[in-house]
Amino acid sequence: MSFELILACGVLVLVVCFAAYAGFMHLFRLISTLQMQIDVAFKETNEKVNNPVVNLDGIKNDMLGMVEDVISNMQPPTAGDHLMGALTQFLQMKLMGSMGVDLNQLQSQLMPHEEEV
Repeated sequence: MSFELILACGVLVLVVCFAAYAGFMHLFRLISTLQMQIDVAFKETNEKVNNPVVNLDGIKNDMLGMVEDVISNMQPPTAGDHLMGALTQFLQMKLMGSMGVDLNQLQSQLMPHEEEV
């Protein structure tokens, strides 16, 4: 193997690791922000409603438990997921073409270009 190929692979691995780290840090910030917003909402609700029958802390813990369960069960996409996504996109383009949908016209309707002055 040449030095350039090894260097390129090393840089690619570093970029992927950095992207994964940045993604997880963003996810953890979102979780902590969500938890703070839920705490504030429950605190405000408890101040407005002085009903000891309603257990808002239990509801809050259940909601946070559900969010943590969903996030802990998330998995990065596999090669099969990427292949199925590419196949789906290809099939969608073929079916739209067979139905007579002009993709360029559809794109221009959805995303009109601003006229230059």
